[in-house]
Amino acid sequence: MGATEKYEVDTPCTAYTNMSKEWELIDDLLGGTDRMREKTTRWLPIEPKEQPVAYSNRLNRSFLYGAYEDTAEKIVSKPFSKPVTVTVDGMPAMLDVIRANADNDGRNLTHFASEVFTDALHHGISHIFVDLPAETVTNEDELRGTKNPYFAHIKAKDVIGWRGGSVNGETRLLQVRIKGSRMEPDGLFGERRIDYVRVYQADTVDGPGFWQIWEKPEDAREYFIAEEGEYRRPFISMVTFYTNRTGFMTAKPPLKKLAEMNLAHWQSYSDYRNYVRFASIGKYFGKGLPEKIVQAGLIVGVNDALLTTNTEADLKIVEASGAAAGIAREAISDLVIWMEILGLQPFIKQGNQTATGQRIDENKRQSTIQTWAGSLSNVIADAYKMAEELIGSKSVQLPADFSVRVFDDIGITVEKTEDVKSLIMLKETNNITRVTLLKEIQRRALLSDDINVEDEAEAAEAEADYMPPREPGEGLADDDEE
Repeated sequence: MGATEKYEVDTPCTAYTNMSKEWELIDDLLGGTDRMREKTTRWLPIEPKEQPVAYSNRLNRSFLYGAYEDTAEKIVSKPFSKPVTVTVDGMPAMLDVIRANADNDGRNLTHFASEVFTDALHHGISHIFVDLPAETVTNEDELRGTKNPYFAHIKAKDVIGWRGGSVNGETRLLQVRIKGSRMEPDGLFGERRIDYVRVYQADTVDGPGFWQIWEKPEDAREYFIAEEGEYRRPFISMVTFYTNRTGFMTAKPPLKKLAEMNLAHWQSYSDYRNYVRFASIGKYFGKGLPEKIVQAGLIVGVNDALLTTNTEADLKIVEASGAAAGIAREAISDLVIWMEILGLQPFIKQGNQTATGQRIDENKRQSTIQTWAGSLSNVIADAYKMAEELIGSKSVQLPADFSVRVFDDIGITVEKTEDVKSLIMLKETNNITRVTLLKEIQRRALLSDDINVEDEAEAAEAEADYMPPREPGEGLADDDEE
């Protein structure tokens, strides 16, 4: 078998396969209770000698506490609580339109950027493909009224293969494969799924560039080239945003620890609910009962009576002491506290101490979320510059002072995280209300200003049905810092 015969156009590269293993848990958590139940023993192990029916009942009584998803939503809300700003003065019309319609599908730049940020927050990486319609005229005398360049969001899970190389001393993307699917009409009322892979190969000294669209209808066995053409560019017009880069086009999810904690909660809370159910019912224990009752199996109800002439016969309910439930409740409470603390980590401003032990100026510290916002600003700016290059006209150029800014005035100092721990303790000991707790956290810039804390507190109370009760102060230790 030849070297090229073992690989199909939709075969993921090794780096993609390795990354996708890191994404499975996060994608399932984002799918909520239904998705976690669908994965059955993948995330909720079956116990030795546990019968399938008993496991199925336990699984269907399990509910996901969405700590990961809630935390991610709070993180995303901060940098996009204000619009993405772009230099306007001197901006050519062909590029200025991107602010209002970044993807040629109606999303403004802020909305588009938030989707890129969200994808990278979950998967560690996301991409922006910069494209120019083929019929666009770039002659300076004919630019008016032509189609504009646009940004296409390419999600981490869709880029299944790539190759990089050196261009002018810089590593650039020379080949990429992007997988997707669409639904097409089939007959008068039906529809069918079409899987496709878009391939882009840069124009290099090793060969001319090209683009191809490979398709495979759901009733076909193999992919075939549906469309193709020339791609006369020295590198692929795609820029990449990382939140936890590990290498060229590779990354790891930055919130993986939080996801693992959420998984531990899913499993522990399932065990807890299962234990409480059986502990609250108890087990019947009988002795000296007639043989026919023992053989038939004992069924006890409010209208049932057991009759026997054996004076030594006995029937009683054996109940659990509840000690195990207390231990489980404490462990689950600890998990919740740790998830809350992990959720604060991206907001904490980091800074080393000087030789004299004095902390550096707070303005020089930077939180992880600030770093992400600054990086995304640079990526979007690079996308604009790439759009300028694609147009290739002297009359369509970015202003000399061009810049992009994703809101990044975000973060709290380590001292403020200690404040939050103290506030949580006050709430757990019933010395302040939930609304006051949220207001104080909001004042410390951990909650978006547009969040109504009264509504949030009410929603949190409703969500408490998914959580076991917690004793005041459980899980709050003095050494809760990583």
